[in-house]
Amino acid sequence: MNADKWTNTRTLQEVGNNSALGTPRSWINRATGCKYQDLNQQDSSLAPGLITVGAVWFRPCSLPNTGSKSAIYRFFNFDPKFCGRGLGAELRPAIGMGVAVAADEIYQWRQQFQQMGAVWIWWSWPDSSAATVSQTESGRQVLNHEKIYEMFAAGLKIREVATQLEVNPNAIQYVHRKWKEGRSPEKLVGRRSPVNHASVAEDLRTGGFTMTEIADRNNTTRATVWKIKRKEGITT
Repeated sequence: MNADKWTNTRTLQEVGNNSALGTPRSWINRATGCKYQDLNQQDSSLAPGLITVGAVWFRPCSLPNTGSKSAIYRFFNFDPKFCGRGLGAELRPAIGMGVAVAADEIYQWRQQFQQMGAVWIWWSWPDSSAATVSQTESGRQVLNHEKIYEMFAAGLKIREVATQLEVNPNAIQYVHRKWKEGRSPEKLVGRRSPVNHASVAEDLRTGGFTMTEIADRNNTTRATVWKIKRKEGITT
């Protein structure tokens, strides 16, 4: 299931956000009478950007218990043969649900919706994903390994995590390896083993890692990585 698209759970067909289903985020605009996603004009306690998972069921049906999660519902009719254009001719009553969940919970909610008979499922990463990816003053991305560990524990794959966080899959692959090996998400401190210069040089030439990630991968410091980079004459 790709982000920002509706996926039919039976046929795996995908339709875009401009279909008659709209998106769970646009349902808030519809409910408040706001044409655009202007949070300052909306009389709503739930910001559209916080909705991360949505689904549609034909009625009658049983819906998941959202507990303390904020949610929005939409009642409408559409054809079981709906394929992205119009609503069809043989309309059936349906109900849509959009829920605000954290990035590391998206996969499990998608699974729950599908198990409970949802016909269409939609998802997108939350505006609050900055809690997992931050930036230094120089603009370099810094990953929160602990949060990413939670996403892996929830069942997300490397490419799904990379897609949600909009980062290079190579960086996520490194964090995934740490998680699989049972290593702490925090950086280790203390005495370091000798640095493998060849390994550092190989990571530098690959070009898929930041200096910090290379330092972490080789249990060394950024200063050492820079030193090896200059020594090897690597310009990438």
